Amino acid sequence: RMRGHPQFLFAVASSWIIAFMCTYFLFLRIQDAKSQFEDRTSVIEGQIPLIKDDLQRIKQINEIRDRLLELEKQQKEQQLLIENAKEGPMAEGPIVIRTQPGQRIWMRPSWPDKVPGCSIDCYFDPGVGRASQEDLEGADCLMWTGGGPSSQPAGQVAMAFPEKARLIFHSESEGLYVNTRNDYNNLGNFFDISMTYHLNEDAILEERRKKGYEFKHLLASYALEPLIEYFDTPRPFAEKVGHIDKKTFKGLATTFISNCGLVQSGRNDVVNELASNGVVINSFGGCGPNRRTTEEFPYCLPFEERYDQKMCVQGHFKFAFAFENSFDESYVTEKVFHALMSGAIPVYLGAPNVDKFLPTFGTKRKSIIKVSDFNSTASLAKFLLDLSKDEKEYNSYLEWKKFPDEVASTFKDIVAADMYKWNTQCQLCKEVAWGY
Repeated sequence: RMRGHPQFLFAVASSWIIAFMCTYFLFLRIQDAKSQFEDRTSVIEGQIPLIKDDLQRIKQINEIRDRLLELEKQQKEQQLLIENAKEGPMAEGPIVIRTQPGQRIWMRPSWPDKVPGCSIDCYFDPGVGRASQEDLEGADCLMWTGGGPSSQPAGQVAMAFPEKARLIFHSESEGLYVNTRNDYNNLGNFFDISMTYHLNEDAILEERRKKGYEFKHLLASYALEPLIEYFDTPRPFAEKVGHIDKKTFKGLATTFISNCGLVQSGRNDVVNELASNGVVINSFGGCGPNRRTTEEFPYCLPFEERYDQKMCVQGHFKFAFAFENSFDESYVTEKVFHALMSGAIPVYLGAPNVDKFLPTFGTKRKSIIKVSDFNSTASLAKFLLDLSKDEKEYNSYLEWKKFPDEVASTFKDIVAADMYKWNTQCQLCKEVAWGY
């Protein structure tokens, strides 16, 4: 009798409805979980190729570093053979090189009193104070740093020590700094050693040799970093579309120019003309700045050295302008080396023989774009704009980074002759010890 009772029927129907709803909601939860699982699986499957690419890239980087370490080892062994083949005995005892009274040398504070890692005792005074008569008497080599003895009375003091080796060092353009050029041209054989940015075969050095000047020349380059730093994998093309800020501003190239006055190359005019022809330029230097590293690239700030911050910023752009302040032969400064390391393509204005300073010298590969190759800034601007859209052709300028063992031997020598490196000062002491 209860089975036909309305309350019983209601209870049964309610139980069925509740059971159906629970089953339905359970089904929905299962479907939702399945959908989430499929979505996550899809994301993971999509990331697998990227992970494989990253692993392959890491493998390539490790292989490149191993090859570079082997190359550096071979280069050191070769240098040792050259040193052992030097004619004549090496002087015994420590070698002391000292700047002239009142002169200072533009060098990093890291230049120590005693040069570490040198096979002979090498002491180097970069001019942190005024040298006394006793200091000069105890030196093996006396050094002038641009604007030498013809323009500084202090230089006359050194002439009282004819037995001392005389070195002239300078890193600034002779075309802009007249005193340095005059010292070379007017003093004949006053100097025994020159240490400058010039390559040994430069026309200006050949001209001086023809005049009868006899001096040992050492290269002091602006390469700045170890060879291995030039082969870091560049930022992918797709990530170099340009920096985008709050105003959706896109930049194609970057420039760091702070010397707006003493300039022979007209580089600021070139920058302005390129901008007027559609090349959007991000300027971080003191000349016409429109961007600030600290504000827009905070992830580059952890780098302690300002040059490392600069290269971090450059690496986000497709092009990095490397514009010198003069057209002097071999005056190739850190600008092009920074751009090469950053992973951007350097656009270069300056020394006519810059090719000799490149990792691709003597090869069929490309590494920079030279302003001098174009008959107008308008044609250069068009080339840059077209290249920025052609991934394959763009990447061809960075291909050299994958083949460190094929880099020009001249480039390795230039990197090894970095004026900031201890081995450069060590080599100078050895030349003095060998009697140059």
